Amino acid sequence: MLTIKTSFIAILVLTVVACSSIPQQQPVDDPNLVWQTRQQQLLTLKQWKIQGRAFIQQNSDAWNVGLRWQQNDYHYQIKLLGPFAQGGINLDGNSESVVLTLDDGRQIIANSAESLLAETFSWRLPISALQDWIRGLPYTKQDYQELQLDPYGRISFLSQQGWQIKFLRYGSFGIHSVPEKIFISHPEINVRIVISSWNNLS
Repeated sequence: MLTIKTSFIAILVLTVVACSSIPQQQPVDDPNLVWQTRQQQLLTLKQWKIQGRAFIQQNSDAWNVGLRWQQNDYHYQIKLLGPFAQGGINLDGNSESVVLTLDDGRQIIANSAESLLAETFSWRLPISALQDWIRGLPYTKQDYQELQLDPYGRISFLSQQGWQIKFLRYGSFGIHSVPEKIFISHPEINVRIVISSWNNLS
């Protein structure tokens, strides 16, 4: 049997080893240089799925919804779960068309998710841009007006085409540092996204 002293030493060693196995990120000397490398890495991240919640506020209306998003290159599936009157919605689309499926099974088809959500719910949600913002990137198809980096070479603030995006928390997904908390504001709508998990497609 181990003595109390031996047990204490064993526990201490295991604690030190466990702590040393957790990567400790430190501020970098040149955030801009790190950002250039990080940006190229994130552009290769084209397949993923996330779970979390989104708080959407527009005028006097607000919705707190569960979020499930699966991205496979240019194809996406986005589920927003309650508390809608119809229970939830599902967006299944790509850059050419999108299908909105309501909880009762009714489907609506349009050329873009933006126009579909605007016509159905009067929401102005920039789904196309969100596919980049979710990864911690500027929207690649539009110019941005301002980009600020944190001490680790990650975007902390982005101003792009009338949208103000704050990246408040990051986590790890493989080799990537990815957003876990994003606040998005526009004169017409505010969106807060909290991501609880990033995973590979199964």
